[in-house]
Amino acid sequence: MDALPLTDSEHSSGALKPPMKRRRALTAIFFLAVGPALLFLLMWLPLRLYGLGTSADFITFYCAGRIISGGHAAKLYDYDLQLTIQQSFTNHSVPLLFNHLPFEALAFVPLSYLSYSTAYLCWVFFSLWLLGLVMWLLANSGVELTLVERLAIIASSLYPMFATVMQGQDSFIILLAYTLTFLNLKRHRDFRAGCWLALGLLKPQLVLPFVLIFLLKRKWSFVSGFTCIGGVLVALSAAIVGLKPLAQYAFLLSNMNADRTRETFHIYPGMMPNLRGLFHLLLSGTISPTALNISILIVSLALMIWATQNLKTLSDPDNDRFDLEFSLAVVVTLLVSYHLLLHDLSILALPAFLVLNRLHAQDSVWSARRIFTMITLLLFFLTQSAMISLGLRQYGVLCVLLILFAVTISTNVTMTTVRDHQ
Repeated sequence: MDALPLTDSEHSSGALKPPMKRRRALTAIFFLAVGPALLFLLMWLPLRLYGLGTSADFITFYCAGRIISGGHAAKLYDYDLQLTIQQSFTNHSVPLLFNHLPFEALAFVPLSYLSYSTAYLCWVFFSLWLLGLVMWLLANSGVELTLVERLAIIASSLYPMFATVMQGQDSFIILLAYTLTFLNLKRHRDFRAGCWLALGLLKPQLVLPFVLIFLLKRKWSFVSGFTCIGGVLVALSAAIVGLKPLAQYAFLLSNMNADRTRETFHIYPGMMPNLRGLFHLLLSGTISPTALNISILIVSLALMIWATQNLKTLSDPDNDRFDLEFSLAVVVTLLVSYHLLLHDLSILALPAFLVLNRLHAQDSVWSARRIFTMITLLLFFLTQSAMISLGLRQYGVLCVLLILFAVTISTNVTMTTVRDHQ
């Protein structure tokens, strides 16, 4: 992993000064060791009350690891085998089916040799470490934010991050992939940035729209890097399970949204905080499913075109607008992703940080746009708190806040452009 870029003063001196070295060392120790350990201890009681993941999504990952380690890789997507294995450590009558590419299952093979509860706790700690790694990578790449700004960033994705940890999900890997992508783009390393984003193929719907935006902007080096590593991961998946199971995987995805499989996959579109979720809340039952899907597709394409037209500086990472435009591309990707659950909004922490960081650097005082941006981010926390306290799970309404955040970023891009031209 590349080191963080040196500041101008560090370049001029040729090396980090001793106080700076100590500060960076202490920062690394805190974010990569002390912080994850403290968070793990703080979450111990909730984890125990949650039954150490007995109802968590981690069940699917652990089961996939057991299948691979047991020498049954060719049956990775077999319904009956997954049910049998899951019933050996849960009391579920319906399996939580593994619906990711086979290469991800390799990461859970070592954990499959542990008991389920131990493996779950190990993954929770690893997830917290990943979060600390992201925070460490970003710690020296921005200005010193105010307390309120930091709280706004935390508020934007607090519940999604909590859900990621409790469910044993892999959303922090996607967050890390986007973070490394941004840092490498800032250093004009487009090919390497595309390579890092390919890690996001754990959940293709969360990265492919982003890559499409860069493709439309003719960022060939970035797309080439993504394609190379993506091709390697697909080839690795084929080597793990064979070509026929990969075809079964494609069939599995095509049937995830069919009514007959809804209980198996526990898929309820209205719970998705994206365009699909919002459209299902507003239009499901009033128009045919085909018309509903066509409507989602049309609006998604229109949003992608709008975003592409608003991204002017993706080829110039040194421009003041680059951080804002990168953030806009991420938020639009979340909006148009066909499958998005609450824990996936953990990714929102990165654009929240980048936007506030850029506005803080541009405005020496508390400006209206900084205040409005923070209010928008705080609304995520307030809305999610209200919904959870009321027992509501129609997270499709959060799509409205994502749209508001996208418009806010776009407005900030425009205002920065006007300011630069003055």
